[in-house]
Amino acid sequence: MKELAKLPEGQRSILELHDWILTLLDAAITAAMVFVDPHDLRSAEERLDWLIETFDLPESGDEIERFTARLTELSEMQVPRWAKKTGTDSWKRFLRRFIGAAAYDRLAAALVSDTTVLAHALRQLISKIQPYALAVDDCAILLTPEQVAKLGPFGTGPTNSVLHLVLTLDGVLTNVLEANFDFSSIAFDPNLPGESDLGEIIENLRPLLSGATRKTLAEISAKLSRKLAGASTALNTSEDGVAQAAGSLVELIDRLFREAFPDKQVLAWLEATDRAAGSDFVYIDKSKGISRPTKRAQALCFVHGGQVAERSIFHEVAAAGLVVAREKLQKIKHADTGDPEEREIVERALTVVESFLSVAIEIGWLGLPSETVDGLKLRLAA
Repeated sequence: MKELAKLPEGQRSILELHDWILTLLDAAITAAMVFVDPHDLRSAEERLDWLIETFDLPESGDEIERFTARLTELSEMQVPRWAKKTGTDSWKRFLRRFIGAAAYDRLAAALVSDTTVLAHALRQLISKIQPYALAVDDCAILLTPEQVAKLGPFGTGPTNSVLHLVLTLDGVLTNVLEANFDFSSIAFDPNLPGESDLGEIIENLRPLLSGATRKTLAEISAKLSRKLAGASTALNTSEDGVAQAAGSLVELIDRLFREAFPDKQVLAWLEATDRAAGSDFVYIDKSKGISRPTKRAQALCFVHGGQVAERSIFHEVAAAGLVVAREKLQKIKHADTGDPEEREIVERALTVVESFLSVAIEIGWLGLPSETVDGLKLRLAA
């Protein structure tokens, strides 16, 4: 993007290349290179902090909202418009005369070079984040459409799933590479996997996600890891496996909440995040006459790592999915009827629990200070 920045301000204005667009494109290319560089020994948190500081990226809620609006405008309006223009010979002739032949040749070469780097780096990054995109989707598998709708712009159905969005981006990048950067021939509405192909993708991703989650949990707490493994084993081997698995998963969820954050800490977090007034988050324990956090409050506090941050649809979906899974497990734990549907519910609930842990630990705790994460892991291991 350095060649674009060299153009006089007047020319960039006519070409609709505003400063924020150049900063965004430069940040995108640098981020892609930094996050997939195998020789960079910095942690993901250190790399992210460096990018925010270097490019003055948004951190507050208002800044992020404005940034997102601009990014949406760029992807939905300006990029397709640029692609349509740059694909015509008349536009290429105009641009060559407008900025000069030498500048045009340098810009064309730089565009191919930068786009190649960005496309390949993003495809590597997309490959790595697909299991976590599936984890967010899996957190919602026991939620009704009405429950999902209350959470915000998460949407319903595969066309609005996080995995679908990730695969869409991968499809666009594939088209870019296959078109050899002839932007006039790029399809901005890529052919996405059909239902059977998508099912195969999910079938291949889910063991990767499950295995990584169980490995991470085992590193944090042997006791909690045994509960998760025990639920899976009971489902596959025990005659009373459904009820046993349901009981193990309920105990795992309750231990996670209880050992990670005491009630007082969750209540303080609710106050700090302006949630303390809602009945969804606080109730009165009549036997003790004190306020206590609901399971939803505990789940949200857990997935946020106890830190005060802007509300995120990913955190909301993860918390809501876990709470619904626990409610269903609690019923089956006490009233196992042997109905095959109950086994399916417990199997899905097991997926939700694993996905919740993945979203919390790998996404929700990603930007937390290392001492905060270490403290959480110590409490869970105790």
